[in-house]
Amino acid sequence: MKEYKRSDEGFRLLKRKFLLLFIPIIVAGTGIPLYQSNTKEPNWFVSLLPVIILIIVWAIMLFRMIAKSKSLYYSITFAADDKSITTYEQAKPPKTIYYDTITNIAKNGKGTIIITSALNKIIIPADVVGIQEIESGLQNIIYFDSRSNLPTIWSKYSAVIIALLLLFFFVIVFTQTHPVVVGISGTIVVCTLVYCFFKGYNKKDIPHEIRKKLWFVWLPIFATIVHMVIKITGMLPE
Repeated sequence: MKEYKRSDEGFRLLKRKFLLLFIPIIVAGTGIPLYQSNTKEPNWFVSLLPVIILIIVWAIMLFRMIAKSKSLYYSITFAADDKSITTYEQAKPPKTIYYDTITNIAKNGKGTIIITSALNKIIIPADVVGIQEIESGLQNIIYFDSRSNLPTIWSKYSAVIIALLLLFFFVIVFTQTHPVVVGISGTIVVCTLVYCFFKGYNKKDIPHEIRKKLWFVWLPIFATIVHMVIKITGMLPE
């Protein structure tokens, strides 16, 4: 039975995605205080407390997530022979699919191969070393179009687009005082973060331990909501 492991380059790309999510918080966390300190808005420091708390929590969450994801990433391996394919993952029992029980094989735009049987599903990420060999063997069992679902611009650059949108509207929420502007921008930030949470949490090719940490995304969501309420209702003390 031949073993297949995930590549180092794949983890480097994963780490970059995590760091990209932190860029809007860093930029906003340094730029907003500088902007607010130069304005005549009273009690500007009080209004920035959610930002300060958010940066600290987000930083701790990010580096813990990267450290945890490394061990989980490399723990996922695959083994295949002429009868079956098996996946191994940290803290989980092995999952095996015999070729004669396969009901469907698909490959998405990111190169991930999804093997489905009546009882199990095995997801083989594109960063597995030797995935072309696995794909070639699977093609002999059930033909599947490896060119289907080609990646769109959104699927390739969605993380960058979302990060830039978050940065833009996050800065507006914490620098502007007009209730309508703050309300609209804050709603966009909250909806975007909620979308990211559910999209990430429902991705089965992400280890469960990593997906559990996505619950921390609700901290910036609540921080944004609190700041919106303060700005819109005028609850900030004089």
